[in-house]
Amino acid sequence: MSIIVLGVELVSQSYTTYNTVAASMFTFWDYLLTFGDEVDLVWRSPFSWVTIMFYVIRYLTFFIRIAHLVFCTNAFGVVHVTASDCTIWRWFQVLSGQFLFCAIEILLITRVFAFYGRKKSLLAVLLLLLAAELSAMISLVAISLPMEVAKPNPIPHIHAAPCIGISQPKMFSSLWVPPLIMQSILFVLLLGRYFWTREETRPGSSSVLGVFFRDHAWAFLLIFAVCLWATLSYELTDHLGEVALTWTYTVLGFCGSRLILNLRSAGREGKGGNATFEDSELVFTSILDPLGSREIETTIVQASF
Repeated sequence: MSIIVLGVELVSQSYTTYNTVAASMFTFWDYLLTFGDEVDLVWRSPFSWVTIMFYVIRYLTFFIRIAHLVFCTNAFGVVHVTASDCTIWRWFQVLSGQFLFCAIEILLITRVFAFYGRKKSLLAVLLLLLAAELSAMISLVAISLPMEVAKPNPIPHIHAAPCIGISQPKMFSSLWVPPLIMQSILFVLLLGRYFWTREETRPGSSSVLGVFFRDHAWAFLLIFAVCLWATLSYELTDHLGEVALTWTYTVLGFCGSRLILNLRSAGREGKGGNATFEDSELVFTSILDPLGSREIETTIVQASF
């Protein structure tokens, strides 16, 4: 590798490193802001599967961010790697991200399932779509990642990335297409269910169901935006793709934990007349079906949202 090429690689990697630090600091900052809510709304609430989902999303993101901060910035000047180590690190980055994506998708599917009155037929379709999404992503990873090229930094030092010259095949950019499709389907379902409800029973912005819909809307926009950003960035240059990848973890962790905390907080305060929050149960009441022909009976989601 010539001096000029090496210099370009180091400058490009420093840009990625700065974004890794920024994304990590955002995660730590959000953790400090919401730690009190976590203690009050999660630690002191009845244990449920949603509690498990919260811990998985929250602390997997935290672990990934710490690992990136230590490895990608060589924060303590102790990371000395070989080409094999770079390969192992890339597998860790991608697979941990896929696991985080899967956790978020399960959480969002459950919310749509609850909003549709726990219709098992809908759940079956959504789980099939999730299986198809995961199969597509695993296939893309299995095909593209072994073709990736990454070299150890020949002059490692503090705040320098240990691996440089990262180059992925073009198909790697397609890794974010399945989540884009799945997120769009879930949001369209939620949007339709919300706006097909009669005007007089539609949850307002101050109700629990209003919070439910509002949070799902901004979470969809954030996740959709970061997936689209990653797809387009990897099509342009691998270094831009790496920047998008490091922010993807932060966005997923932020959305997942906030979706649970915000809804529990709204339920605890007992906002609105269309839904209440009692103990560990989210109660949907007086939601009309999409055709407006009859009221769906009170649906109690045994899911400690």
